[in-house]
Amino acid sequence: MCFHTKQTEKVKKLEEHYSVGLYKKQEDARESFDIPYYHQNGFDHPFNLIIPQEASKLLIVGKWGIVPETYKPEETSLYYTKQIKWGSGLNAQSEKAFGYYFYEFNEAILHRRCIIPVTGFYEPHTLPNDAKIPIHIKKKDDGIISFAGIYSVLEGGLVTYTIFTKKASSMFAEIHNSKKRQPLMLGLNETKVWLSKDSSEDEITELLTFEFDNTELEAYPVSKDINRRIDSNVSTITNKVDYRERPKEIKNFNLDNYQGKPYLPHLFN
Repeated sequence: MCFHTKQTEKVKKLEEHYSVGLYKKQEDARESFDIPYYHQNGFDHPFNLIIPQEASKLLIVGKWGIVPETYKPEETSLYYTKQIKWGSGLNAQSEKAFGYYFYEFNEAILHRRCIIPVTGFYEPHTLPNDAKIPIHIKKKDDGIISFAGIYSVLEGGLVTYTIFTKKASSMFAEIHNSKKRQPLMLGLNETKVWLSKDSSEDEITELLTFEFDNTELEAYPVSKDINRRIDSNVSTITNKVDYRERPKEIKNFNLDNYQGKPYLPHLFN
C-alpha cells in the first residue's frame, strides 16, 4: 500500500511538467506548496496538489483520504477513524474501481479521476524474521511520478482524494512482499488519457492495470524513522541505510545470506 510519500518539486515545475496552472483562487497556497516535503505520512491526512478530471488544466488543493460526499467537511476525522482498519481512504484497490468505489463514490472512476504528483514514496519490505525495512522508491532522474486516483467534492468545495493501488509487478512483489501491492503509476501520455473526459470505459479499465517501466525507478533502504512518531520530514530521511550496521533494528537478521531474487541484491548491497 502507499501511505508514505515525498514531493520536493516546486509548483512551477509541476505546472510545466503537466502543462497546467495553479487554480487562481488558491494562488495564496503556492508558497506553502513550494516547501519540499521529504516524508509525508498519509495518516496525518495532509493537503496536497492534484490535477482533477473536471478541471484537467489546473492544480488544485486536495485532502489525502477520500471521503464519501454524504459526509460534511467537519465529519472527515470521524470517517477516517471509522475506516482506519481499511486505510482511512488513503488507497483504493484498482480492481474495485468499477465495483465498491463506483457505487460508494458517485461513479468517481467515470467522472472524477485525478493525478497526484510525487517525487518518491516509501514501502515496507518484510524480512523472513518479520523485521520490516522501509524502502524508498524514486525515479532515477529524480523526476516526477504520476499516481492515478479518484476524488470526491464535499459540501463547501472540500476535495478529498485517494491513490489507486494494483497487483505488484515483479519488482514491487519483492519490495512490498507482504501485501504484494503497488501504487498505480502512469506515464505522461497515459495521464492525459486518464484525465480526459472523452476516455472510454475500456480505455480507463486498461489504464487500471498499466505497467509502469520499472527500469526508470531505483529503490533502497532508508531509516525506520518514517514509521516513528517523530518529525521525519527532513532531507536526510532519503539517505540510504545499511542495516548490516544496525543489526538490532532487523532482529539480527543476516542480510549477507539474503540472496536469490533479482532485486534484493540491489536493495541490500
